[in-house]
Amino acid sequence: MLKNHPLTTHLRTVATLLIYSVLGLLCNLDTQAQSQKIDSLRAQLEEVSSDTAKIDILTELALFLGSNSMEEAKILSEEAIELSLKNKYPKGHARGLQMFSAYYANTNPKKEDSLLKEALSIAEKNKLIGVQGKIYNSIAINAERTGRNGEAILSYQKAL
Repeated sequence: MLKNHPLTTHLRTVATLLIYSVLGLLCNLDTQAQSQKIDSLRAQLEEVSSDTAKIDILTELALFLGSNSMEEAKILSEEAIELSLKNKYPKGHARGLQMFSAYYANTNPKKEDSLLKEALSIAEKNKLIGVQGKIYNSIAINAERTGRNGEAILSYQKAL
């Protein structure tokens, strides 16, 4: 009876607009927080003196930039990989490869998969459990995106 009542229709419209307004506000807040995080990481990068700390910041910055500036994220990842090899820092090498692999996510999933497997091998060899979990998560996302759902499920489980 009240389903088609004009007041019910109006309330639904108001509720829908309110929901979209709140979602828009939340998205804007998330964007602002991400922008602040990027600015903070850039400032830390300027001040850091240790190569290993610099590598960690480079990979984290690449992670946050990936959705907005893939080219810059790629350059930062390459720098992290190069510094990691120079300093014999396997955690940075594995994370750098993981971040670098994201560059190929939409254009060359096989290349992404290859880089992730190389990163996982480094993390496993050096018993970097936390890094392994992050890499398994990336492997799962790649597998899911390319329709390999069984592999995605197994990788998600390993990530946990």
